[in-house]
Amino acid sequence: KKLRVHFSETSTMATFEKSSDEENQRKWSSSTDRKRFRHDQIADVLRMRAVFESTPYDKIPHNELCRCVGIESLMSTKLLERTLEHRANHLNVILFEQKCQRDMGVCDPDRLASIAERHSRKVSLRAHKIANGYMNLMLN
Repeated sequence: KKLRVHFSETSTMATFEKSSDEENQRKWSSSTDRKRFRHDQIADVLRMRAVFESTPYDKIPHNELCRCVGIESLMSTKLLERTLEHRANHLNVILFEQKCQRDMGVCDPDRLASIAERHSRKVSLRAHKIANGYMNLMLN
């Protein structure tokens, strides 16, 4: 079976300390850009929540539903919490497996890929369903 998740023998996932503001300014979007993006994202979420609360689902225009692309996990506080918890757990699973392999003097990227794929299967299936839903909206 060909896995959708791949790791190389020469790659390792790691965590890093937070970069300084000066370093971030050199490498990433400016603080103003990040604040504007965050403000726009929050406005989009609040707007779509209001649409969902005030309009029956079957009456929401397709183009409105498509505005949810990328902010699905932000539409519900409970869903956001679960998403963040799963993401942190997933990273810990990968980092733990890498540590175990290092401690045993082994490098098995296929095992790491298998663990990562198995651990993210449920989330991947959900993402696939959401993508299919959006595709159906676009085609109708």
